[in-house]
Amino acid sequence: MAGISPKYRQYILGAIFAAMVLYYVGGIVFEQAIQAPLQAVRQRTAQLRANIERRRKELQAAREALQWLAYWQSQALPPNRELAQSLYQAWLVQLCDEAKLTDRAITTGSPRSPGGQFQVLSFSLRARAGLKEIVDFLFGFYRTDLLHQIRTITLTPLGDGTKFDVTLTIEAAMLPDAYRNPADPEEVYREFSARTWRTSNRVASARLEDYHEAIVGRNLFRLNPLPDPLDYTFLTSITEAQGQREAWFFVRASDTLLRLKKGEVLEVGQFRAQIREILDSEVLIEADEQFWLLSLGESISQATALPPEF
Repeated sequence: MAGISPKYRQYILGAIFAAMVLYYVGGIVFEQAIQAPLQAVRQRTAQLRANIERRRKELQAAREALQWLAYWQSQALPPNRELAQSLYQAWLVQLCDEAKLTDRAITTGSPRSPGGQFQVLSFSLRARAGLKEIVDFLFGFYRTDLLHQIRTITLTPLGDGTKFDVTLTIEAAMLPDAYRNPADPEEVYREFSARTWRTSNRVASARLEDYHEAIVGRNLFRLNPLPDPLDYTFLTSITEAQGQREAWFFVRASDTLLRLKKGEVLEVGQFRAQIREILDSEVLIEADEQFWLLSLGESISQATALPPEF
Protein backbone atom coordinates (compact mmCIF):
# COMPACT_ATOMS: atom_id res chain seq x y z
CA MET A 1 0.00 0.00 0.00
CA ALA A 2 3.15 2.20 0.09
CA GLY A 3 2.75 3.31 -3.55
CA ILE A 4 -0.97 4.14 -3.20
CA SER A 5 -1.90 7.74 -2.76
CA PRO A 6 -4.01 8.77 0.25
CA LYS A 7 -6.86 9.79 -1.97
CA TYR A 8 -6.98 6.40 -3.69
CA ARG A 9 -6.80 4.71 -0.32
CA GLN A 10 -9.88 6.66 0.73
CA TYR A 11 -11.70 5.44 -2.37
CA ILE A 12 -10.86 1.82 -1.51
CA LEU A 13 -11.96 2.19 2.13
CA GLY A 14 -15.14 3.90 1.03
CA ALA A 15 -15.90 1.10 -1.41
CA ILE A 16 -15.33 -1.52 1.30
CA PHE A 17 -17.56 0.41 3.71
CA ALA A 18 -20.26 0.75 1.03
CA ALA A 19 -20.09 -2.99 0.32
CA MET A 20 -20.52 -3.75 4.05
CA VAL A 21 -23.48 -1.41 4.32
CA LEU A 22 -25.01 -2.93 1.19
CA TYR A 23 -24.56 -6.45 2.59
CA TYR A 24 -26.13 -5.51 5.92
CA VAL A 25 -29.01 -3.58 4.37
CA GLY A 26 -29.50 -6.31 1.73
CA GLY A 27 -29.81 -8.93 4.50
CA ILE A 28 -32.46 -6.85 6.22
CA VAL A 29 -34.30 -6.31 2.97
CA PHE A 30 -34.13 -10.06 2.15
CA GLU A 31 -35.33 -10.89 5.67
CA GLN A 32 -38.27 -8.51 5.51
CA ALA A 33 -39.18 -8.64 1.85
CA ILE A 34 -38.70 -12.34 1.02
CA GLN A 35 -37.88 -14.65 3.93
CA ALA A 36 -40.50 -13.32 6.41
CA PRO A 37 -43.43 -13.58 3.91
CA LEU A 38 -42.17 -17.00 2.87
CA GLN A 39 -42.14 -18.17 6.50
CA ALA A 40 -45.64 -16.76 6.98
CA VAL A 41 -46.82 -18.65 3.91
CA ARG A 42 -45.29 -21.84 5.26
CA GLN A 43 -46.98 -21.37 8.64
CA ARG A 44 -50.30 -20.61 6.99
CA THR A 45 -49.92 -23.69 4.80
CA ALA A 46 -49.18 -25.88 7.84
CA GLN A 47 -52.19 -24.40 9.67
CA LEU A 48 -54.45 -25.06 6.69
CA ARG A 49 -53.19 -28.62 6.44
CA ALA A 50 -53.85 -29.14 10.17
CA ASN A 51 -57.36 -27.71 9.77
CA ILE A 52 -58.00 -29.96 6.77
CA GLU A 53 -56.82 -33.01 8.74
CA ARG A 54 -58.96 -32.02 11.73
CA ARG A 55 -62.02 -31.55 9.51
CA ARG A 56 -61.28 -34.87 7.79
CA LYS A 57 -61.21 -36.64 11.17
CA GLU A 58 -64.39 -34.87 12.27
CA LEU A 59 -66.10 -35.89 9.04
CA GLN A 60 -64.91 -39.48 9.46
CA ALA A 61 -66.13 -39.50 13.08
CA ALA A 62 -69.50 -38.13 11.95
CA ARG A 63 -69.79 -40.82 9.30
CA GLU A 64 -68.93 -43.51 11.86
CA ALA A 65 -71.42 -42.02 14.32
CA LEU A 66 -74.14 -42.12 11.68
CA GLN A 67 -73.28 -45.74 10.93
CA TRP A 68 -73.43 -46.61 14.65
CA LEU A 69 -76.70 -44.72 15.00
CA ALA A 70 -78.21 -46.66 12.11
CA TYR A 71 -76.93 -49.91 13.64
CA TRP A 72 -78.35 -49.06 17.09
CA GLN A 73 -81.66 -48.01 15.56
CA SER A 74 -81.89 -51.42 13.92
CA GLN A 75 -81.63 -52.99 17.41
CA ALA A 76 -83.68 -50.54 19.48
CA LEU A 77 -87.19 -50.75 20.85
CA PRO A 78 -89.93 -48.55 19.35
CA PRO A 79 -90.14 -45.00 20.74
CA ASN A 80 -93.64 -45.57 22.14
CA ARG A 81 -93.01 -46.49 25.79
CA GLU A 82 -96.15 -48.55 26.43
CA LEU A 83 -95.72 -50.50 23.20
CA ALA A 84 -92.00 -51.02 23.83
CA GLN A 85 -92.62 -52.32 27.36
CA SER A 86 -95.34 -54.68 26.17
CA LEU A 87 -93.29 -56.10 23.29
CA TYR A 88 -90.10 -56.54 25.30
CA GLN A 89 -91.85 -58.09 28.30
CA ALA A 90 -93.62 -60.57 26.04
CA TRP A 91 -90.27 -61.48 24.51
CA LEU A 92 -88.76 -62.01 27.98
CA VAL A 93 -91.63 -64.33 28.90
CA GLN A 94 -91.08 -66.32 25.71
CA LEU A 95 -87.34 -66.57 26.42
CA CYS A 96 -88.04 -67.77 29.98
CA ASP A 97 -90.37 -70.44 28.63
CA GLU A 98 -87.83 -71.61 26.06
CA ALA A 99 -85.10 -71.80 28.73
CA LYS A 100 -87.52 -73.51 31.17
CA LEU A 101 -87.20 -70.94 33.97
CA THR A 102 -89.94 -71.48 36.56
CA ASP A 103 -91.76 -69.29 39.09
CA ARG A 104 -90.91 -66.24 36.99
CA ALA A 105 -92.00 -62.70 37.85
CA ILE A 106 -91.25 -59.71 35.62
CA THR A 107 -91.72 -56.10 36.69
CA THR A 108 -91.00 -52.86 34.82
CA GLY A 109 -89.32 -49.79 36.25
CA SER A 110 -89.48 -46.11 35.40
CA PRO A 111 -87.71 -45.14 32.16
CA ARG A 112 -84.70 -42.86 32.27
CA SER A 113 -83.20 -40.54 29.64
CA PRO A 114 -79.38 -40.47 29.63
CA GLY A 115 -78.38 -37.22 27.96
CA GLY A 116 -81.94 -36.64 26.80
CA GLN A 117 -81.30 -38.24 23.39
CA PHE A 118 -82.98 -41.59 24.04
CA GLN A 119 -84.86 -43.52 26.73
CA VAL A 120 -83.90 -46.66 28.62
CA LEU A 121 -86.50 -49.08 29.99
CA SER A 122 -85.65 -51.20 33.02
CA PHE A 123 -87.01 -54.66 33.84
CA SER A 124 -86.57 -56.90 36.87
CA LEU A 125 -86.79 -60.65 36.38
CA ARG A 126 -87.01 -63.20 39.19
CA ALA A 127 -87.21 -66.94 38.59
CA ARG A 128 -85.94 -70.35 39.67
CA ALA A 129 -83.73 -72.51 37.50
CA GLY A 130 -80.83 -74.89 37.35
CA LEU A 131 -77.47 -73.90 35.94
CA LYS A 132 -78.28 -75.39 32.53
CA GLU A 133 -81.50 -73.38 32.28
CA ILE A 134 -79.66 -70.20 33.33
CA VAL A 135 -77.03 -70.78 30.64
CA ASP A 136 -79.78 -71.37 28.07
CA PHE A 137 -81.45 -68.10 29.06
CA LEU A 138 -78.23 -66.07 28.92
CA PHE A 139 -77.29 -67.60 25.57
CA GLY A 140 -80.68 -66.70 24.12
CA PHE A 141 -80.50 -63.20 25.60
CA TYR A 142 -77.08 -62.26 24.24
CA ARG A 143 -77.62 -64.06 20.95
CA THR A 144 -80.67 -61.89 20.18
CA ASP A 145 -79.79 -58.76 18.22
CA LEU A 146 -81.51 -56.18 20.44
CA LEU A 147 -80.12 -53.06 22.10
CA HIS A 148 -80.32 -54.41 25.65
CA GLN A 149 -78.06 -55.48 28.48
CA ILE A 150 -78.09 -57.26 31.85
CA ARG A 151 -76.97 -54.76 34.48
CA THR A 152 -76.95 -57.15 37.47
CA ILE A 153 -77.46 -60.86 38.04
CA THR A 154 -77.76 -62.58 41.40
CA LEU A 155 -77.79 -66.35 41.90
CA THR A 156 -78.80 -67.73 45.30
CA PRO A 157 -78.22 -71.49 45.65
CA LEU A 158 -81.11 -73.58 46.93
CA GLY A 159 -80.67 -76.87 48.78
CA ASP A 160 -77.73 -78.79 47.36
CA GLY A 161 -76.85 -76.03 44.88
CA THR A 162 -78.43 -77.59 41.79
CA LYS A 163 -81.21 -74.97 41.74
CA PHE A 164 -81.03 -71.21 42.16
CA ASP A 165 -83.14 -68.19 42.88
CA VAL A 166 -82.30 -65.94 39.93
CA THR A 167 -82.65 -62.14 39.99
CA LEU A 168 -81.73 -60.04 36.95
CA THR A 169 -81.88 -56.31 36.25
CA ILE A 170 -82.24 -55.70 32.52
CA GLU A 171 -82.16 -52.50 30.46
CA ALA A 172 -83.37 -51.98 26.89
CA ALA A 173 -83.08 -48.77 24.85
CA MET A 174 -85.69 -46.91 22.80
CA LEU A 175 -84.48 -44.70 19.95
CA PRO A 176 -86.38 -42.26 17.74
CA ASP A 177 -86.67 -43.19 14.05
CA ALA A 178 -85.92 -46.82 14.94
CA TYR A 179 -89.02 -48.11 13.14
CA ARG A 180 -90.37 -47.30 9.72
CA ASN A 181 -93.92 -46.61 10.89
CA PRO A 182 -94.01 -46.32 14.70
CA ALA A 183 -97.66 -45.25 14.63
CA ASP A 184 -98.79 -48.63 13.31
CA PRO A 185 -98.67 -51.19 16.18
CA GLU A 186 -99.08 -54.18 13.88
CA GLU A 187 -96.18 -53.12 11.67
CA VAL A 188 -94.04 -52.37 14.75
CA TYR A 189 -94.84 -55.83 16.12
CA ARG A 190 -93.80 -57.51 12.86
CA GLU A 191 -90.59 -55.50 12.69
CA PHE A 192 -89.76 -56.17 16.35
CA SER A 193 -90.39 -59.90 15.89
CA ALA A 194 -88.05 -59.92 12.90
CA ARG A 195 -85.35 -58.25 15.02
CA THR A 196 -85.64 -60.90 17.74
CA TRP A 197 -84.88 -63.59 15.17
CA ARG A 198 -81.62 -61.95 14.10
CA THR A 199 -78.37 -63.26 15.56
CA SER A 200 -75.99 -60.80 17.21
CA ASN A 201 -72.20 -60.98 17.33
CA ARG A 202 -72.07 -60.69 21.13
CA VAL A 203 -71.57 -64.42 21.80
CA ALA A 204 -68.13 -66.00 21.57
CA SER A 205 -69.56 -69.23 20.16
CA ALA A 206 -72.72 -69.85 18.15
CA ARG A 207 -73.06 -73.34 19.69
CA LEU A 208 -75.03 -73.61 22.92
CA GLU A 209 -73.32 -76.96 23.60
CA ASP A 210 -69.98 -75.16 24.03
CA TYR A 211 -71.38 -73.24 26.99
CA HIS A 212 -72.93 -76.37 28.47
CA GLU A 213 -69.55 -78.09 28.39
CA ALA A 214 -67.66 -75.09 29.79
CA ILE A 215 -70.10 -74.09 32.54
CA VAL A 216 -72.73 -76.71 33.27
CA GLY A 217 -70.24 -79.58 33.06
CA ARG A 218 -68.37 -78.24 36.08
CA ASN A 219 -70.95 -76.70 38.34
CA LEU A 220 -68.89 -74.47 40.61
CA PHE A 221 -71.96 -73.50 42.59
CA ARG A 222 -72.87 -76.98 43.75
CA LEU A 223 -72.39 -77.29 47.48
CA ASN A 224 -70.09 -80.08 48.57
CA PRO A 225 -71.67 -82.25 51.25
CA LEU A 226 -70.32 -81.64 54.73
CA PRO A 227 -67.97 -84.34 55.97
CA ASP A 228 -69.45 -86.88 58.37
CA PRO A 229 -68.06 -86.01 61.81
CA LEU A 230 -68.03 -89.71 62.70
CA ASP A 231 -65.33 -90.19 60.05
CA TYR A 232 -63.13 -87.76 61.95
CA THR A 233 -63.72 -88.77 65.55
CA PHE A 234 -61.13 -91.29 66.75
CA LEU A 235 -60.57 -93.44 69.84
CA THR A 236 -57.03 -92.31 70.62
CA SER A 237 -56.32 -93.64 74.09
CA ILE A 238 -57.58 -95.71 77.03
CA THR A 239 -56.28 -94.67 80.45
CA GLU A 240 -56.88 -95.80 84.02
CA ALA A 241 -56.72 -93.71 87.19
CA GLN A 242 -57.86 -94.71 90.68
CA GLY A 243 -59.43 -97.89 89.35
CA GLN A 244 -61.53 -96.13 86.69
CA ARG A 245 -60.88 -96.35 83.01
CA GLU A 246 -61.35 -93.47 80.60
CA ALA A 247 -61.74 -93.58 76.84
CA TRP A 248 -60.29 -90.57 75.03
CA PHE A 249 -61.95 -89.50 71.78
CA PHE A 250 -60.39 -86.84 69.56
CA VAL A 251 -62.90 -84.86 67.46
CA ARG A 252 -60.84 -83.48 64.59
CA ALA A 253 -63.60 -81.23 63.21
CA SER A 254 -63.69 -79.15 66.39
CA ASP A 255 -60.17 -79.98 67.60
CA THR A 256 -61.51 -81.18 70.97
CA LEU A 257 -60.70 -84.12 73.23
CA LEU A 258 -63.51 -86.00 74.98
CA ARG A 259 -62.60 -88.02 78.10
CA LEU A 260 -65.46 -90.37 78.96
CA LYS A 261 -66.03 -93.03 81.61
CA LYS A 262 -68.31 -96.05 81.56
CA GLY A 263 -71.96 -95.00 81.50
CA GLU A 264 -71.30 -91.54 80.09
CA VAL A 265 -72.64 -90.37 76.74
CA LEU A 266 -70.55 -89.75 73.65
CA GLU A 267 -72.05 -86.91 71.55
CA VAL A 268 -70.65 -86.00 68.13
CA GLY A 269 -72.93 -83.89 65.98
CA GLN A 270 -76.29 -85.68 65.84
CA PHE A 271 -74.74 -88.95 67.00
CA ARG A 272 -75.32 -90.09 70.60
CA ALA A 273 -73.95 -93.28 72.13
CA GLN A 274 -73.48 -94.57 75.67
CA ILE A 275 -70.16 -95.98 76.82
CA ARG A 276 -71.07 -99.51 77.99
CA GLU A 277 -67.63 -101.03 78.55
CA ILE A 278 -64.02 -99.84 78.39
CA LEU A 279 -61.64 -102.72 77.72
CA ASP A 280 -57.85 -102.79 77.41
CA SER A 281 -57.78 -101.71 73.76
CA GLU A 282 -61.44 -101.52 72.81
CA VAL A 283 -64.60 -99.66 73.82
CA LEU A 284 -68.13 -101.02 73.66
CA ILE A 285 -70.75 -98.38 72.83
CA GLU A 286 -74.52 -98.52 72.36
CA ALA A 287 -76.42 -96.32 69.92
CA ASP A 288 -80.07 -96.75 68.94
CA GLU A 289 -80.23 -100.15 70.68
CA GLN A 290 -77.28 -101.37 68.61
CA PHE A 291 -73.92 -102.36 70.13
CA TRP A 292 -70.67 -101.35 68.44
CA LEU A 293 -67.09 -102.33 69.23
CA LEU A 294 -64.46 -99.66 68.62
CA SER A 295 -60.73 -100.39 68.71
CA LEU A 296 -57.89 -97.96 69.46
CA GLY A 297 -57.01 -95.81 66.47
CA GLU A 298 -60.34 -96.32 64.72
CA SER A 299 -62.92 -93.65 63.90
CA ILE A 300 -66.48 -94.11 65.09
CA SER A 301 -67.58 -94.87 61.52
CA GLN A 302 -65.12 -97.81 61.54
CA ALA A 303 -66.68 -99.44 64.60
CA THR A 304 -67.83 -103.03 64.22
CA ALA A 305 -71.52 -103.78 64.67
CA LEU A 306 -72.16 -106.65 67.06
CA PRO A 307 -74.94 -109.19 66.55
CA PRO A 308 -78.24 -108.63 68.39
CA GLU A 309 -77.68 -111.63 70.65
CA PHE A 310 -74.62 -109.96 72.11
